[in-house]
Amino acid sequence: MASGLMEQVIMTKTPLENAEAIVHRRFVKYDGTDGITYAGAADTAIGIAHRIDNAADTEYDAETRNKIPIVRGIIEVESAETITVGAAVGSDATGKAVAASAGEVVKGIAVTACTGAD
Repeated sequence: MASGLMEQVIMTKTPLENAEAIVHRRFVKYDGTDGITYAGAADTAIGIAHRIDNAADTEYDAETRNKIPIVRGIIEVESAETITVGAAVGSDATGKAVAASAGEVVKGIAVTACTGAD
């Protein structure tokens, strides 16, 4: 994790049963029951799925029902595109950060620039 980031674990949740694995550093929402799934453009995110050990490219396997820490604060989020400093941030259908468009739910503000996807 980059120096100076501040995060707060607010809860742990499990992925929606029989759903795809959840990748860390992506926006998530309640799935309508008691689990989580990715937060899309029109969804309000409850936070960001985050591995405490910050292992790169690691998924939380829905089959093993791992508990996923949900964090909020200043934290890295995987991007889907270029985002400039100060831009309103939304998410795509896979929970990756994108520059928010008109009418989308804003999930944060970019505090550093992102030069492209991932």
